[in-house]
Amino acid sequence: MGSTSTLKDHEILQEKTFYGQEVKPLPHLIAIMNLMLHGVESPNIVLKNTFEENLRSIPEDKRFEIILTNPPFGGEEEKRLLANLPFKTSDTELAGLYYCMRKLKVKGRCGIVQPEGVLFRTGGAYKQVKKELLANYNLHTIISLPSGVFVCVSPKGGSGPKTNLLFFEKGIPTKEICYYELTPPNGKNYTRNNSIKDEDLEDAFKKWQKREISGNSWIVKVEDIIKRDYDLSGKNPNKIKGIIYRKPTELTKDTLDKEEKIQKILKEIEKIL
Repeated sequence: MGSTSTLKDHEILQEKTFYGQEVKPLPHLIAIMNLMLHGVESPNIVLKNTFEENLRSIPEDKRFEIILTNPPFGGEEEKRLLANLPFKTSDTELAGLYYCMRKLKVKGRCGIVQPEGVLFRTGGAYKQVKKELLANYNLHTIISLPSGVFVCVSPKGGSGPKTNLLFFEKGIPTKEICYYELTPPNGKNYTRNNSIKDEDLEDAFKKWQKREISGNSWIVKVEDIIKRDYDLSGKNPNKIKGIIYRKPTELTKDTLDKEEKIQKILKEIEKIL
């Protein structure tokens, strides 16, 4: 590679590759520092509320080829900001999903985190957004994550919300969706001290590459999604729940113990009578 090409690539990397916006000052500062520590000297990270933008008219130079995001969970926005949307909702996760859909270029790709509620709700704005998503975007993969992956975003403590990773491409209608149900390795739940790791998703990536069907991966035709009124939640048809049967000796002992208690109660009743 010649020096001219190297300088041009460097300029593109520095000025025309990474973009982002954040409404809160502290995360905004952390994002800028993180990029600078990784060699991006002038990060294009702006302090701005995403929902201020008019989504009805987006210039082509304001659209992106790749969007990776985790929209606000259970956030509250001013009604005037959400009025930019072509539907009524107070759900910032749903608004974030629609925002990404509109901000993509044709053939642009998106990876976004969504809570379980957005996937299974089928009324009003939820159905409207998902109907457009399947008609005009190729929602090719959904990874169902267990509770605990996003424990840090749970304001009430506990294991955090049940979430999913959605991957889609603009300009191609969805024909089928590849689902993958992630389970924590070694049976340990995800917590603040046991967070999800890159290698935990290696099997999901391998199954996705081959569109392989297994005990934790399956494929659903878009016609079936439409039949269930655009419910996108993952219902693993291959999951076999193990049934633990008690030993015959335990069942016999339990039965005899209950029989003995019944006899005592009957004798007490007989004395009273």
